[in-house]
Amino acid sequence: MRMQTKRWLTALLAFCICLSMLCFAPLRAHAATEIKNATTTVEYGDPVAMMEVAQNAVRASGTGYHLVSASWIDGNGNVETSTFKRGTYRLVIQLAADENYVFAENAQGYINNSNAGITTERSGDGSALTISRTYNTTVWTPVPVKHPGAETVEEGGWCSFVVSGMYVGSYEWVLESPEGETVPASRLADRFSKLRLEGDGTSKLKLYNIPYEMNGWKVYCTEWSVDKLSFTNTNSATLTVTTNNPPPSPTPEPTVEPTPEAAEAANSEKPEDEDKAADGEAEPPEEPQPTEHVHQFSESWASDELYHWHLCQGCDEVDGKAPHNMEWTETLAPTWETPGEEEGQCSVCGYRSVRETPIDQEAAAQREQNIFRMILFGLMAILLLSILILLIQAIRRISQRRY
Repeated sequence: MRMQTKRWLTALLAFCICLSMLCFAPLRAHAATEIKNATTTVEYGDPVAMMEVAQNAVRASGTGYHLVSASWIDGNGNVETSTFKRGTYRLVIQLAADENYVFAENAQGYINNSNAGITTERSGDGSALTISRTYNTTVWTPVPVKHPGAETVEEGGWCSFVVSGMYVGSYEWVLESPEGETVPASRLADRFSKLRLEGDGTSKLKLYNIPYEMNGWKVYCTEWSVDKLSFTNTNSATLTVTTNNPPPSPTPEPTVEPTPEAAEAANSEKPEDEDKAADGEAEPPEEPQPTEHVHQFSESWASDELYHWHLCQGCDEVDGKAPHNMEWTETLAPTWETPGEEEGQCSVCGYRSVRETPIDQEAAAQREQNIFRMILFGLMAILLLSILILLIQAIRRISQRRY
């Protein structure tokens, strides 16, 4: 009987020792280290035609994993590294789990807090996760940044006009005569046979051997979007042509003294307006001709949630439109059960925005580990107490048998 009691106590002690070892071993419990939701952020969301790829940066915004790579793949399967073109792109994001973390088998990927249209692939051991999504490029209306400037040139000389803009697919130069006739630059040589030009269709137009007849003509550029469905005209610039040999003035015709009979007939046919002028009645003043509008852009910034720009004080023309350059600061730290908050401010225009950050998965995992440890320690305490009680009872029985 005593031998059986010793064996039973020895087995129970061995079991308790093995159980206690779990409390001090490094925990990599499946439930405690799983990453169920992997959140990433794309700076401007949908790609925009003519935007630099590097400007639409991708980052990992959760805990327990980090960004390995992010690639924009065009419709031909090539990785885009310069600027977005019109068409379809597939964003492929590679994530890797940090030490003591693993992606759950049903892990979900998010881009800008959205799971719509996202495909998620997990590696066999859960150490890597691939998130992908297809985008259609957004095409924006061109925004002029630099307008052409006025030029003064001597007859037979040359000059150039330069423009630039954002999200421009192509350029088309147009000239306008003082009478209001518009002539595309491509047809200008048909109008002036000696004129030679270069750069039509680009952002810089050069004119050579300019005739004096072009004095007072205006030049502007039509900036077309990538899809050729929308356009914006720049401000016009005036071309002034000087000459040392102005065209001769027309010779006035000699005047003939009227005969007395003709003078009397002319006086009898004098218009009513001349009679009024003779009586001292003034003619109504001529209406002033409208002057060409000159843009005066405000020094302060106008903005929305994506862009900032300078607005003309006299019309709806904008200048310097560009995406925000946001700098984010954490204002509310996330916890294991509630998301955090970041406040951003554009370093250019001062625009402010607030966005939500995902919950602290590391804190959530640590909380689950602590609960698991507490359960283990509780079981250990119960087992040790049971062993102690059994030992005391065994000692009492042995003592009673001796006496």
